[in-house]
Amino acid sequence: MAQHIFQNAAVLEVFQLVVGIDPADQRYPLEPAVGGHDGDPLPYVPEWSFGADANYEWQVMGDALAYVGANVGFVDDRPVDFNNLAPDGSVREAEGYTTVNARAGIDFGRWSLEIYGRNLSDEEGVNNILAEGVLPNGNVGLGLIRPRTYGVSLGASF
Repeated sequence: MAQHIFQNAAVLEVFQLVVGIDPADQRYPLEPAVGGHDGDPLPYVPEWSFGADANYEWQVMGDALAYVGANVGFVDDRPVDFNNLAPDGSVREAEGYTTVNARAGIDFGRWSLEIYGRNLSDEEGVNNILAEGVLPNGNVGLGLIRPRTYGVSLGASF
């Protein structure tokens, strides 16, 4: 995490940047009791994931703090459950996806107001794939991440 604090007279400015990379080529070390084989990748564990968050805040209107920020997250392709096979007999894979989120707001101490956008590129990332036979007519079910969402949040501290 990199953090820089600039102090100019009575104005406080803060910039934060946080970056995380996770190379997680996780495999079963032994024959698992739940399916799969020694050396198979763990279900739903991506080989790579990445995240970065940037935030800038500054003092406004007395003690109030205004801020803007954004983050990006990447999840690589990952295998699903061992019993969830594609027509060719291989374990199905959930495709990787990238999300981008942004926010801006002001914190008055007791009250705060924020506007935000989540999944700004409207990615259709897959969290879960249900095997054939679970749904009617042999359909395969998908659990998707939240679609593009905009909102306003009003907070209060007690």
